[in-house]
Amino acid sequence: MHYYKLKEACGTEETGPNYPQTDGMVGDYDFNSKDSIYQLNVNTIPNTITDFGIIKLAHSSNLTDIISTALISSAGLIVSEKVKNIFEQYSIQKSIYIKLKIQHKNRIIDSNYYRLFIETENQTKRIDYVNSKFYISQFGNDRGDVEVKSEDDFVKKSGEVQSIYNWSYIVPKFLTFRSNGLDLFTYPMGLGLIITTRLKNELVDNAITGIKFDELENAEII
Repeated sequence: MHYYKLKEACGTEETGPNYPQTDGMVGDYDFNSKDSIYQLNVNTIPNTITDFGIIKLAHSSNLTDIISTALISSAGLIVSEKVKNIFEQYSIQKSIYIKLKIQHKNRIIDSNYYRLFIETENQTKRIDYVNSKFYISQFGNDRGDVEVKSEDDFVKKSGEVQSIYNWSYIVPKFLTFRSNGLDLFTYPMGLGLIITTRLKNELVDNAITGIKFDELENAEII
């Protein structure tokens, strides 16, 4: 099985010159409210009522099936009804869709867009640590390889490394992990999205806009 990284397109003729395509919220949105989108947990899907307000697209942005935004930091995408219908035909990591309101050039669209929220809690349990390779990174510099045998070993050695080198982390050089038979799932160290070839082909065949695919590098999915 071949896999790809699924990303939002950036600054293309299709999406327009802005990245992200969104330009804040409409009106006097309270980002400090307890129900604000800024209060969402990065790793879990929303389980409380959140005020998603009306998301505003930059004037020079185009409406696409997938819309890029920096307003929400958790794993997932803003998708059109068309994309949602495609995704629902495939196996996806635990997730929910929440309907959004989008303003595009003074027109409110309230029936066609959703935020797909993908749960990432416990995603590191999919990693095969023994068959992965890790190194110590400090300010982007390689401080040498480190052997990691398990998730507990990763946590333990991460603490040890940080006590020796300031602002240092153990990061993957090559990561082996399980897909659990899914067609859309997260990279287990981060929030990146990965899809199978068959889902990629479905998106291409349906001319989905606002999307790009990159080859998956330095990883093996089992």
